[in-house]
Amino acid sequence: MLTVQYFWDGAVGLNNWLGFALAAVYYVGTDYEFGLTYCEIMGYGYYIIDGLNYIVDFAGIAPEEGQTMEEAVAEAAASMSGLVEAAASGDVDALIAGATAIGTDVLADPGALIDTVTNGVDEIGGIVADATAQSESA
Repeated sequence: MLTVQYFWDGAVGLNNWLGFALAAVYYVGTDYEFGLTYCEIMGYGYYIIDGLNYIVDFAGIAPEEGQTMEEAVAEAAASMSGLVEAAASGDVDALIAGATAIGTDVLADPGALIDTVTNGVDEIGGIVADATAQSESA
């Protein structure tokens, strides 16, 4: 029984390293003068995630009979494409159009959400790398 408890505690706390890694990047950024840029990027990421939370709640995405909640949420993934690019470029009209599409469309491709998140993380990594290169060359 103790083995199961330790396994459960480890599995629940497994994702804690992500928070420490994000904090470490910020602390390195404060030393190399890209901390403010990193903080701004993370703030925009928060706004995107928070907005998507409101949209999903407003859209009333609920699983149909025989469907899991994860499958129901994954159906909304394809209409999220382009939101990261719109947020990064400050295109408010594209963000509104994307939010409208998420609220009205029911999608069937669960891989699109993973692709969108992966592309967003890649974009953030590129921005941080550019900021690092600029601070090193200055």
